[in-house]
Amino acid sequence: MTVNANKKAAKVNELEEEVEALKVELEKSVERIEELEERVDIEVEMNLKALDKSAEWREKQLKEVKSAHVLREKWFLKQIEVLENNIDWLKNKEQIIKKYEDRELPALPKKQKQSRLLKFKKLVNKVKEKSKEKFQTHVLEKFEAHILQPK
Repeated sequence: MTVNANKKAAKVNELEEEVEALKVELEKSVERIEELEERVDIEVEMNLKALDKSAEWREKQLKEVKSAHVLREKWFLKQIEVLENNIDWLKNKEQIIKKYEDRELPALPKKQKQSRLLKFKKLVNKVKEKSKEKFQTHVLEKFEAHILQPK
């Protein structure tokens, strides 16, 4: 019996050592699982933050696009209004032209016409005299330069 008892005791010791080794391995596995769970929690938190930022950015982008569309719509409406006004003017064009054609131009008094004409004639004569003088001095300078030119 002793041999059997020794074998059983050795077997029990061996199993106890194996159990202890499995407990240590289990503890390591539990620690590893806790570490991985912590990493997963951190990653989930980071992903949620990134998702929130992307949602904010998308919302901002949509607001910008919407405001750009609103501005373009206002511009187009203004252009339509301008074109409608042009169409109205073209429809009323004949009436407007006829209205202005029917008006008579005011006549200037004869004295005023004569004095303006005299002033204009005097001005024309002055310009003629000055241009004549300039031309004569120019011709004279050319002539003197040509004659007095050293040979």
